[in-house]
Amino acid sequence: MEEIQIRLVKEFIAEVEDGEIDFDLQREFAGEVNGDAYVNIEWIEKGGPQWGSEGYPIRIDRVMQTLQEMKDKGATHVEMEYHCDHISYPIYGYRITHADQADIDELEQKKTQAEKLEAEAKELRAKLREIEHQRRSLT
Repeated sequence: MEEIQIRLVKEFIAEVEDGEIDFDLQREFAGEVNGDAYVNIEWIEKGGPQWGSEGYPIRIDRVMQTLQEMKDKGATHVEMEYHCDHISYPIYGYRITHADQADIDELEQKKTQAEKLEAEAKELRAKLREIEHQRRSLT
């Protein structure tokens, strides 16, 4: 199989966290509730995956608004994840473009520097082992 390599720049633009979506759903269907009240949602599943999903329902309009905000800031792509502790969806916006020669040169310089540092660290670890061995042989 032929392999095609492309180099892309993934420039971080912004993070938006659509949070507390559980409260949005509660307000939508139960209205405003007393701060001490606990709203228990019993889901009656009709179709769809029987194993559930890693996530929580969020209004499409809210997601579209967040995506439009990202687009307005210059993002061309987003990554989403589900944060189960906060019942939220952190959304990260990126501008993704083809890498130009300056980007590639910078990447190669960083790789070269990282390799040099790793080699130096390896030498230092070996020297430390030698010193430790010498120290132990004196006791």
